[in-house]
Amino acid sequence: MTPKKTALILASALFVSSLSINASTETTDTDQAVELDLFVVTATKTEKALDAVTTSVEVITQEDIEKIGATTLKDIFERTPGLILQYGTFSSGSSAAKGSVNIRGVGVTGSLWLLDGRRLAGEVKNPFDMDRIPASMIERIEVVKGPMSALYGADAVGGVINIITKKPKEGVETDLSVTTGANSHGDGAKTQLSLNTRGAIGQFRGSLYVSSNQGEPYSETEVSNTRVPLNGNKVLPSEHPMGEALGLSNIADSYDIDVTYREQNRVNTVGGQGEYAISDKLTVGAEFNWFDEEREGVFRGVFHPTAYISPQTQKNIPAYDVPVTSKDENTRLDTGLFASYEVNAALDLKLRAYRSRYDKENSTTLNNHEDFGYATRSASASHGMNGKANVNAYEMSGNWLANADHLLTGGVEYRTERREATVFSQSSDLDTREAAYSALYVQDDVTVNNAFSLTFGGRYDRYEQLSYTDEFNVDHGDKTDTETTFKVGGLYRFASLAKVRFNVAQGYRVPDLRESYIQKQSPAGMQLGAYAVDNRFGKTAHDLKAERAMTYELGLSGRNERLNYAVTLFYNDIQDKIAEVKVIGTNPQGNEAPYITFKNLNDVTTHGAELTLGYALSETVDAKLFWTELDTENEETGKALTFNPERVVSLGITWQATPALSASIDMTHTGEQRYITDAGEEAFTEAYALTHLNLNYTAGETLQWRLFGGINNVFDEDVDQVLGSNVGTYYFVGTQLRF
Repeated sequence: MTPKKTALILASALFVSSLSINASTETTDTDQAVELDLFVVTATKTEKALDAVTTSVEVITQEDIEKIGATTLKDIFERTPGLILQYGTFSSGSSAAKGSVNIRGVGVTGSLWLLDGRRLAGEVKNPFDMDRIPASMIERIEVVKGPMSALYGADAVGGVINIITKKPKEGVETDLSVTTGANSHGDGAKTQLSLNTRGAIGQFRGSLYVSSNQGEPYSETEVSNTRVPLNGNKVLPSEHPMGEALGLSNIADSYDIDVTYREQNRVNTVGGQGEYAISDKLTVGAEFNWFDEEREGVFRGVFHPTAYISPQTQKNIPAYDVPVTSKDENTRLDTGLFASYEVNAALDLKLRAYRSRYDKENSTTLNNHEDFGYATRSASASHGMNGKANVNAYEMSGNWLANADHLLTGGVEYRTERREATVFSQSSDLDTREAAYSALYVQDDVTVNNAFSLTFGGRYDRYEQLSYTDEFNVDHGDKTDTETTFKVGGLYRFASLAKVRFNVAQGYRVPDLRESYIQKQSPAGMQLGAYAVDNRFGKTAHDLKAERAMTYELGLSGRNERLNYAVTLFYNDIQDKIAEVKVIGTNPQGNEAPYITFKNLNDVTTHGAELTLGYALSETVDAKLFWTELDTENEETGKALTFNPERVVSLGITWQATPALSASIDMTHTGEQRYITDAGEEAFTEAYALTHLNLNYTAGETLQWRLFGGINNVFDEDVDQVLGSNVGTYYFVGTQLRF
């Protein structure tokens, strides 16, 4: 982003704020009345007014979610313009249908995902499959932008996404809802049934949510470029000189593949929380979340073994770029216990212990199995990427109001991660890798005067990748390292329409177990972690450092009865960023042997500006504008990072036609994005603009009935396949009963 563009964004915000500053430069009672009545917890680990935090926080409320008729977390984030969704960002045959969130160009591995403040176990630490979380269970989502390692430790390089489920409340409230929709051709259909209830009886408060999501596939046809090996090179099956003798001539040179960009899936979810007030000072409780899912899709498998045997190696001859079907059966169970104790009016303590366990079973088979020499499809199944992941965590934290001007927050944490998977060795047996993390952190919220406040803090982390014995019976000892991070932020209130804030913070991310130890031939190609050794590819072990980030942020914001705005300038400097790279190795015969591994980039920077502007055009019509400019650069190559749009502009208008009926329209333009083709060449996606319409009708008070519906991608705009594609014009309708 050029200095001229940055100046234009900032000047626009300064002009808007000056309209009010000229009228009044003092904070009045009226000014205070229009402050946001919204509190957040993720930014400071304490409940704090949104307008009082020094970091950038975006809150997506239950009302926002209901307004757009979302069925899953992915639906929500696809309509949140401040977040960049990326697909196909990890090496798996089904990655085209799975995506995660990139915050301010830092990348999908830079976002720490939390569910009610808990870390989640999964087959891949990042990215996160957003179709697994139903929208109906969410009370709000807090997205903190910028490094948060001073509070949360590893992984919070680009920010924190905290999905907060519906909590117990006074009285009793129950929601029943059903939503269904499909695109204009009847593809990509989704249906959700959900039940949520919460309330209190005496000293007990509880909540329960249940949902069932069903999704039908959406596919787009692609043509494979099928190859088989010859002297270390990949050639067309028809060009292989021994093709007929070996059976390779049965394999076609290309196949039409209906690549699944939205998998057929079934996801059932049950969760909730219960708490009991033993006394006025002591409350104890338990929480849980369980899901069970089945997924199936057709993809382009980069690699899959055929049934034909090489006379040289006496092993199955591989084929490359072939049609495969991937099936998953997965479950996850999260459980936790917590207690809070108010020692006195100035001090409260919290204890928490939780566990997240994830089990994955995958089967990948060849679609045209007979061409590849198999009698049945099931006989063509390759070693699935099966595994078990466990996260166990113990936390103790406290808030101490030292005096009227200082609120101290601190805590200690201990967490272990254990992964049993078939991807840590060349066999199909489960192998184990473990890591442990311990930390101490402290934060001080300082009130300097009525206009000026500061927040600063730091954290010390110690992490270990624990000892293990590899498939060759070689022992590997513990790898231990430490990190110290800090943050400091300030907020100065000139007036309700002119608040200036700044934030300086550090973040870091340690290599995860996959990046360190994976050693598996997958549908996306051979994956070899940093410490893996494989002579067949000329791969030796190499060191992989933790990536570290420093961010600088300056913001200006304000609001009155009709206007609210926020403009933020940010700069992220990331050293030793961990990236997935393709390497051309050399096998013992001297031929090229490509594989995928993970390495540190020297230095990466991302910087830009964000503008949010809301205005009440009338008593019934509201408008909202979001505009972001982003510039990223790999300092070593001078090139922009992949899959980061330079510009995103979104405009939304909501009309409250009657007290019961509302309508909204929003339009989002996403600029071109740089990426690297399979051939290793630089390319750019086309910019695109999506328009969405929504209607909501609500009737009743004690027994409230809501009918809603909408059209996504009204003008059937195409989205480049490398971005995850788009199902086209999508129609949906739903109803909700609340009592």
